Amino acid sequence: MIYIVLNKKGGSGKSTIASHLLPEYIRKKGIQERISLFEFDRFSQTSADFLVSSSFLKTSVISEEAIRDEIFRILFRGKEEDVILDVGAGLLVEQIIEVAKESVNLDSLVFVIPYSDDAPTALVDTVELLENTIQKPKIMIVLNRIIDAGFTLESGKESAINLFGSKRYDIEPHEDLPKIEKYIRACIPAEKYALAFAKKNKQSLVDLRKDYETVCDLDDDDLYAYWKLKELIAGDKPTEQEFMKNQVTIQRQRMGVIFLDKCQEFYTELAKLDES
Repeated sequence: MIYIVLNKKGGSGKSTIASHLLPEYIRKKGIQERISLFEFDRFSQTSADFLVSSSFLKTSVISEEAIRDEIFRILFRGKEEDVILDVGAGLLVEQIIEVAKESVNLDSLVFVIPYSDDAPTALVDTVELLENTIQKPKIMIVLNRIIDAGFTLESGKESAINLFGSKRYDIEPHEDLPKIEKYIRACIPAEKYALAFAKKNKQSLVDLRKDYETVCDLDDDDLYAYWKLKELIAGDKPTEQEFMKNQVTIQRQRMGVIFLDKCQEFYTELAKLDES
């Protein structure tokens, strides 16, 4: 499958989906040891900049001049493996969709559109562009970075008031909601600390999961040896400062694992779309 993460509005949380949740979903399949993530963005290189230490993701930045050739190469690569495309906002979305419509196997394309409740019109425009360009596109809209939401779609709808409205605040739903509601499939709450820690370490949360699960399986002596191998402590035993720093590291890794695990609705709905 080719998972194309896009939205005509910038800052919607595309890189959270492309760098963390989609890799976790693909990891759960247990087929690929590494995943290729291609970034198409004129203005920022989030994935390339912040995933250089990932052992699970292989990132590539595609220049604007090479977009068409690279998209063709990816779509017609002839390999049975999952890949992720992180597409920048604006005209890049239109370019990628225009090329994608020429794919010989449209069933292998899944378009994931994150929405962070700040630009419903751009969301509607993105969906309409897909529907008008590609025959029966597989689309998944994800309510992303929803504040004060649980990990279910219904709780996300209550918080996304710019799209769904609010009886409490006497706000009407967006006029174009009926056009896109069938594609809204999952909610991802805001998560600040784990994502910031992953960014600092230039890794995906999938990498943090691996490190965390390794640490959890070690006794104290082996844990010290592991920390030393990672150059997190200087001697045979950690100083109090080193110990506290590493405990914070473990806690941040744990928060990342919890975040990944609680996004089960995202994985379940994506699997249904894959099979449709």
